[in-house]
Amino acid sequence: MGFGSDKIIVIGGNDAGLSAAGRAKRLRSDLEIIVIERTPFVGYASCGFPYFISGQVTRKSVSGPGIEEIENKRGFQVWTNHEAVRIDLLKRHVTVKSLLQGEEKQVRFSKLLLATGARPLIPQAARINADNIFTLRNFADAERLDNYIKTNSSKKALVLGAGFLGLEMAEALQQRGLQVVVIDKAPQLFPNYAGKIAAIIKESVQSSDVELILDEKVTQFDLENNRVRNAHFVKNGVLETDIVLIAAGIGPNVELAKSARIPLGQSGAILVNNRQETRRMNIYAIGDCAESQHLVTKKSVWLPFAGIASKQGRVAGTNIAGKRTLFPGALGTAMAKTFGLEYGHTGLSLSQAREAGFKAIETVITSHSKSEYLIDSTEITVALISDLMTKKLLGAQVVGKADAGQRLNILATAITGHISLHELEYLDFGYTPMISNIWDPIAIAGNAAQKNIKEK
Repeated sequence: MGFGSDKIIVIGGNDAGLSAAGRAKRLRSDLEIIVIERTPFVGYASCGFPYFISGQVTRKSVSGPGIEEIENKRGFQVWTNHEAVRIDLLKRHVTVKSLLQGEEKQVRFSKLLLATGARPLIPQAARINADNIFTLRNFADAERLDNYIKTNSSKKALVLGAGFLGLEMAEALQQRGLQVVVIDKAPQLFPNYAGKIAAIIKESVQSSDVELILDEKVTQFDLENNRVRNAHFVKNGVLETDIVLIAAGIGPNVELAKSARIPLGQSGAILVNNRQETRRMNIYAIGDCAESQHLVTKKSVWLPFAGIASKQGRVAGTNIAGKRTLFPGALGTAMAKTFGLEYGHTGLSLSQAREAGFKAIETVITSHSKSEYLIDSTEITVALISDLMTKKLLGAQVVGKADAGQRLNILATAITGHISLHELEYLDFGYTPMISNIWDPIAIAGNAAQKNIKEK
């Protein structure tokens, strides 16, 4: 392949990489774009994996589109089962290895986009080769786990990590008929959450017959026929298990960038500006491997969330095509639904706000989603993190059986718009008994936060 001024290489065939490639191609149809993906799948729906494992959605709905569909509809090339192993910034080429044939070739570029995502953090005890230890970062991982459950008489599962993915997968595995134990090294579920909100989520897990063990970790595994049979805990003895799922967190996948001397930020992810440009000319980075600017602190941080990755992809694709647009930053808004509860967070937690130098306070209230006399009215608990000086929101958390997630989105909007607590209290929410309450939980929380500030 010859070197031209219009050749774009995208490393990573996830939603972020495809979003950037598609956007660039739409703006400039003359661009030659190649997307390199090390797995057999592209554009897979990572957030839908728990629902695939539980059996709620089909394989086709989360495995991503086929290569022919992408190439025909979007007009760029996709190389699956290929891995980018080296980047030479001086010669402007990427060394790409075919994982099926083992051959390597050098592909030249004019612009390069890194969308290498994140990698799972593996606890020391789990760094062993075993047929029944699983991670869940791509569709190949999800399919391997699904096939293992189908072809083995698994009855017990151990989930390492009680974050969003850990709890989503605990519920999914339980729905597949397994007895599930979840362990986490933190003494509180979701350590950055207000204590009351964390306690509500914890109660929902425990009432579901999933065993939740906090302030604990696995020290070693016993193997039999290349499979884990027992897990040894620091405090809780020995546990027999048939499946081990690692959901103990992720880190930015930046080894390729590091080896090419592309600068990283303080978080360890790739340092970018608001055009998604790195410190190297015509090299871009997006998604879970790149940093973002936090809308509250205005500092570069690592926010590995799907919505942010997709938006950064659109920004990068626009700029790669020669147009100009900026990524405004993000709050790290994230939510989940497990064991009958919706919950999530946006902006800063209390500890994060204080670490960032704010004089912050936390206010927690519980109110009803709609008029209390209705049989389907449920409680929603809201935690607001407020600045004593400006009387504005810095962050929020919510939990409830219904409609909590949409309240969180409203709070994210309020933080982005720099709404004061007084304005939050008097937002003109619509009211009808079957849908809402006269005083929405958000408005009640805004009022309570103002009172809390006056008492300080």
